[in-house]
Amino acid sequence: MAAGEWLFPSASKPSLLDGTFIFGVTSWRMSLHTSDSNIGPSATLFSDVTGELLEENGYTSGGKSIEFTLSGSNVVTANLANDPVWNVVDESLVARYAVIYAVDGNVLCYCLLDDTPDDVTVLPGNTLTVAASVDGIFTLS
Repeated sequence: MAAGEWLFPSASKPSLLDGTFIFGVTSWRMSLHTSDSNIGPSATLFSDVTGELLEENGYTSGGKSIEFTLSGSNVVTANLANDPVWNVVDESLVARYAVIYAVDGNVLCYCLLDDTPDDVTVLPGNTLTVAASVDGIFTLS
């Protein structure tokens, strides 16, 4: 199974250009969400996104801190500096979406963890790693 492409809600697109999101300054997090989540094209604030996993089985509310790397000059690619990893304990971890958001509350993007789409189930004692594609999270050209 492969994660789907990173999708950008309508409100986050202008935020990439108007100074709302400042790479290298803005603090970022990645959270995990269930199939019941309302994440989609109209998402704006992380506080309005539903279906975040419960704080259990190796998941902490709010997800993991992440950092971006930027490469290129004429064509700039944003990628994850390190792929976030969740160590699953006690019971299975079940998620459908990953959401990247600024700590100040604005959603940047999200993806389906399985492009079927289907839930991803990780058994206790295993890890869930959310990796960006080889092409990065997004490219501006």
